[in-house]
This record gives sequence, structure tokens and C-alpha cells, in this order.
Amino acid sequence: MEYFVAHLEHIANDYSDSSIGYEKYIKPLVEGNNFKSSGQGYNGQAIQSQVNGWDKYQNGQICINVYGANYQSRGTYLNWQGTGVNIMADWHGSHIENLYMLYYNPDTGERSQKNVSFMIKDLGLFDGQVPNEKIISFFDEYNKMIETIYKERAMMKIDKYIDLLEANKNLILTGAPGTGKTYMAKEIAKAMGAEIGFVQFHPSYDYTDFVEGLRPKNDENGNVGFERKDGVFKEFCKKSFGVIMPSRFNEDYEEEALNYLKKYYNGEKILTHKQKKYFHIKIENGKIYAQPDSGNSYLVDDDTILKYLKTGEYNKEHQSTYPPSIGEYIKQNIYGKIEYPAIGDKVYIFIIDEINRGEISKIFGELFFSIDPGYRGEKGKVNTQYQNMVPEGDVFKDGFYVPENVYIIGTMNDIDRSVESMDFAMRRRFAWQEVTAEESYTNMIENDPDFALVKDEIKARMFNLNKAIVETEGLDEAYQIGAAYFRKYLDYQDKTNPFDCLWENHLKGLLFEYLRGNRRAKELLEKLHDAYNKKSLNE
Repeated sequence: MEYFVAHLEHIANDYSDSSIGYEKYIKPLVEGNNFKSSGQGYNGQAIQSQVNGWDKYQNGQICINVYGANYQSRGTYLNWQGTGVNIMADWHGSHIENLYMLYYNPDTGERSQKNVSFMIKDLGLFDGQVPNEKIISFFDEYNKMIETIYKERAMMKIDKYIDLLEANKNLILTGAPGTGKTYMAKEIAKAMGAEIGFVQFHPSYDYTDFVEGLRPKNDENGNVGFERKDGVFKEFCKKSFGVIMPSRFNEDYEEEALNYLKKYYNGEKILTHKQKKYFHIKIENGKIYAQPDSGNSYLVDDDTILKYLKTGEYNKEHQSTYPPSIGEYIKQNIYGKIEYPAIGDKVYIFIIDEINRGEISKIFGELFFSIDPGYRGEKGKVNTQYQNMVPEGDVFKDGFYVPENVYIIGTMNDIDRSVESMDFAMRRRFAWQEVTAEESYTNMIENDPDFALVKDEIKARMFNLNKAIVETEGLDEAYQIGAAYFRKYLDYQDKTNPFDCLWENHLKGLLFEYLRGNRRAKELLEKLHDAYNKKSLNE
């Protein structure tokens, strides 16, 4: 910032050697015949070389731009490359009075001045001291603007995906390997403020894993039996009601029922399970007391009640029949009668990674009807294969359906042709959207500050390699390399040749598999390597 001010003050005062900052910043350039009064740093013009040495940082590059025809115009600014957040000079005669911020939107061409402005005299420039509070505040505001812009740009890029998902309820993201399909699915969910469920399909995955099935269970005597258990998707759908819906009398359900008793049944009159006498429930400070019609009240331990609910046993010492009496009351009056909250506005997104690696029709079963966008909610209710075993108290006791606030996103690689075996009835229930290799660079590299110094080289290498892949016999766009592979650069950034490591450890093996069986595989791999080594898009 000091150089920016010194540069402008020098040319505004007829190249005076007495201008502010001249001795420190301008004189060495003048004496070396290297001073250039104007130019645009973005294009690597000579003016940028004047700040060489302090313009590049781990998370970006500073650019200086001075419009030669009118250095006091909006064409003169200092900024962080690629952000559009510009530091401008406000003039008073031939001197800079204050610095302010102006945002340029490259998509619309609009410029908007931000309410961030500081007087030069307050910023402590050229005082030789550590940055004062004003200049720190100035850059804090600058960084906040950049963060906001990055978030807005990211949102704009995924808006089309969100629109597709909201309109169709189900979306499949396709694309070449490494294009960040799973990453994009999670970003969509994050942008929608959704709770996320996740599973990865594989050839052994089936209906019992996804919807429901029978699972072995040992009883207390060591005997093996079976119990019906919800699959991961059915369990996720229950969450959309606002609470975890128990599907059987398990620990979660018993504790929930006990808490429900405490909340709504204070003072309730209960008959002992041996039907001898009545007592009342008293709830004080979250604890349960049994109050007979006459005599003292007794504290009834929660764990004792829960033990009875789970096993039918209880600790008989000091508590008579109160724990089983309360336990029986819960079973008869609360199990199956809890009023679950209605579905709210919160979004629930279930992500199925590698969706085409499983036998989809077998995994979904009768749910192919329920997931149809036109049959979300109770109108799409179906009886599952183990419907007769669903216990009282389960929200899906009378049939399963996919709640309207539950969305599904699947991901799949284009080169995996098993999608061709997917039933048309299932395929038409999803919207399909390709994530291209070029988009993956924009999504995963371009605006990530970790790649600020190498993003241009990554772009050149990635795009040149993908162009060569498309032109290779037997390959096409489906075999391009996505940006996720190039993010691995960070693992080798401390090595002498990080891009060589990236090639040897990640790209070479993948490309060799692409070319397996081709009699010219070795020759073609060398051509791909040559393309990868091109550091410019113009080479």
C-alpha cells in the first residue's frame, strides 16, 4: 500500500523527487531506469515488476494497475488478483486524501463503492512503525469482502444444481473421475442448510442394508434369534420428522418414552402391575416419585425403570412394585402413542456415492414408487417387505413413504458403464447433471487460496492433458481428469518437483489403466505425459 501511494504521488507531482515515499520506493527504480508510470499488473506488464518480491503470497498475488491517460480514474487501483475488490485513491489536488474500496463485478461489469474509507494520515503509512489499528481494520474489512465474494460466487455456481434438486427431489451427478461429484453433493447440501446422510453403494449392498431386513440377535441366554432392523435410508427418513423415530423397543425408544412420561404425565394415577392399589406419579426436577394415597413418596430410579422396559427385570430392593408398574404404564399408554412433531422446513439430503455400483432396483425394492417426485409424502406410501413386523409406535407402522423434505443425490463416474443396466423406471425418477472437468477446476482450485500461486500452472497442465486425452484413440471426454487429482499437489508442495510426484504417484497409473489393451499404450502414455508437462495453455 505504501508503494501504491508513493507511485501515484510521484507521478501526480510531476515526477518530483520530494514526493512521499520517493527515497524508499521510487528512487531505486529511477536510478536503475526501471520506473514505469503506468500499466496493468494482471497482464504481467512492466509496472508489476516494480513490486516483484513482495507481491506474491501463499494465498494470492497483489496487482498494481495505473491507467496512464488519467491516473486519478477508476482504472488505477491496487487489488488482490482475481477478486475484483479494489483499493482506490481519493484525491485532493495532487495529493491522495484517503483510500477507499470499490468492488468490480466481472460478470455484470457493475462497480459499487463500499463503505470502507480511511484518511491517509490515519493509516500510519511511511511512519516506520508496525501497522496501527486503522490499517489493520482496513485490511480486516478488505478480507471480509473477499470472503463474502468467494461465498457468493460459490453459491452462484451451485444454484443450478439446487434448482434441479428442488424441482426433481432426486439428482444424479455424473462426470469423469476426480471432478468432485461427491464434493459438489456435499456443497449443495451445505448451501441448502441440510442435514446429510451418506452411503456408498457396492456390489454386495442390498435391500436389507438400505430399507430394512432381519438381523441376528443374541438374547440373554445366548440363544440366537432375529429382529427386524431399519436400513440406513429408512432410518434417515425418520429423522426428518424432527426426532429419531424408534422402530422397535430399543434403548433410544425406551429413554424417549421415559422422557415423554416426565414431560406430559405428571400427577397421573397408576394402578400397580399386580392390581392391588393406586399411586400417583410426581415429577420434580426431572425425577420420578411414586406417591401412594397415603404415606410417604418414593424416588423411583430411572435406570430401574429402563431395566424393566428392556428385560422385564428390576431391582426389587426398597422400591417394591413401582418400577414395573411405571414400566407397564409406559408400554400400555406411551409406546405407539407418542405424538411425533410434524415435518418442518428443514431439508434432509441423502447422498448415495457410486450409485451405479449397486444393483439399484434390488436395493430400492418397492421404494422406486416412493422416491418418485410426484409421490413424495403419504400419497406415496408403500408396504415394505417386513411391514408386518414393524412395531406399534413406529411412524411408518402403516406403511413407508419418503417425506417431502428428504432429497436424494447420487454420484457416478461416466466411465462406469453399469448405469446402462439401471431400470428405465428408476432412471426417469432422477434428474441428471454432468460435472465437467473444467467446472471441477473452477469449483475446487480457482478460488482456493492454497493454490493461489500455482493455479495457473495447474489449469494449463490439467487442460492440456485433458485435451490430449480426448484426442487419444479409444478415449473421450468421459476419461478426462478432474481437479480432485490436482488437489493432491498440496501433498507434495514441499518436494523439489511436486508436479512430477503428482504424475508418478497418481496420474500415470490411472492413465495406464485407461490405455490397457492398446498396442500403442506406451507411446500414447508418453504423449499424454508431454501434454501434462506443458505449463501454458498456448504451448
